[in-house]
Amino acid sequence: MNDIVTKSKNNRIFFAVLLGVLLFVISIGVGIYSYKLGRRTININAEITKVEYNATSNKATVKYKVNHKEYSKIVNTNSTKELTVSDKIPITYDRDNPDLLINNKYYPIISIACFFISILLLIVFLPKYVTKILRDKEIKQMKKDNVFIDIPISEIIVDNTLKPVQGIHAYKLRLNYNNPKNNQEYVYESDPCYVNLSKIIENTRINHAKIYLNKLNTNDYYVDLKTLYPDIPVINPNEVLSSRKATEVIAERFEEKKEEYEAKKKEDNNK
Repeated sequence: MNDIVTKSKNNRIFFAVLLGVLLFVISIGVGIYSYKLGRRTININAEITKVEYNATSNKATVKYKVNHKEYSKIVNTNSTKELTVSDKIPITYDRDNPDLLINNKYYPIISIACFFISILLLIVFLPKYVTKILRDKEIKQMKKDNVFIDIPISEIIVDNTLKPVQGIHAYKLRLNYNNPKNNQEYVYESDPCYVNLSKIIENTRINHAKIYLNKLNTNDYYVDLKTLYPDIPVINPNEVLSSRKATEVIAERFEEKKEEYEAKKKEDNNK
């Protein structure tokens, strides 16, 4: 069931992975740029000829010589000590253009910060994202193989192991199936969802669910909660205001389909 909370959670995982990849690319790009910048720059000490202090920044006019030619530049100073004329401060100039000063101080810091944040995001969220992709692929294959059982719902569980979201608890379906071939009982549980399943069943009057089985391993299964409202479109979170719950939207959509459900039920009874 593509409920609002689950979809929002999956979106957060996707965007966290996307951000991690983006920061990783930025860290590599900034690192390469910083390395190339360092290769074409030269560090020297320049002599201060004038110092200017004000409330917003400290500036100094410096002079330096390259190949017997003197250059003069105004630079921002971040020194904690008070600077005076004739003091020396480090500067970096372009090897091919000594008149151009280059500040390569912060690029390595940005690169390292982006790298570690990206690694942290990918370590935390990438496994979850890969697991979801693989699980979606398995479910798609099970539906394609169309090996399933359709059995009555045994009970609806409120999953207290998961944290409620905006006061909404996670719900699960539990279904018991007795295999007539070996007289063995199987218990199936749906994935948790943050929609009141009791309300949906009350509205649709559908008290059974379809369970898709992996034909290679029947212990792997998927309880299709959309069995509970087969003709109602999947909820789009953008359609639901913060003051409304997904259950209310499903109820409204059921009312739109109510005549069709009752006609279908009458037809089934006549058969």
